[in-house]
Amino acid sequence: MTKRLPPFKLYVEGGGSGGYLRTECRRAFSEFLKKSGIKSGLPRVVACGSRSNAYQDFCTAIGNGELAILLVDSECAVFDKSVWDHLKNRKGDGWTRPDKIKDDQCHLMIQCMESWFLADIDAVSGFYGKSFNAGRLPKNQPEEVAKEDLFNALNAAIGDGDGYKKGRDSFRILEKIDTEKVCEKCPSAKAFIGAVKKYSKKRTIGKS
Repeated sequence: MTKRLPPFKLYVEGGGSGGYLRTECRRAFSEFLKKSGIKSGLPRVVACGSRSNAYQDFCTAIGNGELAILLVDSECAVFDKSVWDHLKNRKGDGWTRPDKIKDDQCHLMIQCMESWFLADIDAVSGFYGKSFNAGRLPKNQPEEVAKEDLFNALNAAIGDGDGYKKGRDSFRILEKIDTEKVCEKCPSAKAFIGAVKKYSKKRTIGKS
């Protein structure tokens, strides 16, 4: 007998105040997850806009009995032992871990989503074309690069024009980058994909 499973959703930071950007955000993260090799049971991506909205929406979902994962930028280097310690201690957050959730239901993009771009520079270069100077990007491991330094480097690599535009460029690049390359170079991304695979697999069983 197949039992009725609670909704499985990914609450992600991004997408601005609504409309077109949230549609772009949902599509981009869905494509990123599909390229990880997950065949079925993927979560429905919920683009929440601000990081505080993502946290609040996630807490509401947990309170309503949903199976949910929260994904937000770390905004800075992570020195705490757990994701929730980081989110509790970071100035501007101070978030409390909801009751009855597992450690793998919350993940960080360290230090921001754009850090993942450094794991697949070929895809970023392909997006911007021949004028893109990949040599201006940091050679460090992606998660070691400070957010401000990363954005400055992206603007320098793009060169002429109006530089990197988060709403205009970010989700279209996310759709293009290789998920496996990101997982190889970004441990936090590997942990996130591992959790999605785990819960997606459980969704395909659904037997009591």
